[in-house]
Amino acid sequence: MTGDAGIVSSWKQRTLTRTQANLILLAVALIWGLAFVAQAEGMAGVGPLTFTGIRFLLGALIVLPLAWREWQQRSTSSSGRRTTSRLRCATFSVLAALACC
Repeated sequence: MTGDAGIVSSWKQRTLTRTQANLILLAVALIWGLAFVAQAEGMAGVGPLTFTGIRFLLGALIVLPLAWREWQQRSTSSSGRRTTSRLRCATFSVLAALACC
């Protein structure tokens, strides 16, 4: 896990001001609170499985650019091969889970 050490060290170098930290906490609280409203409104029109599937799809679309950027930064030698193997394993797991439903 030598590749993870770079992430930890770069994360430790970043510092937030108190105002920035408070704004991030406020944003998280707003997202958390609005999620309950969105869930109540969304469940009125669709079933629970469809609603959950849409939530996961939206979450994946939001995280995908961040994951892609991280993958591009780490695409060196063995780290890139490990990442590719992990992506294949994750894809297989998701497809297997969908096939069982």
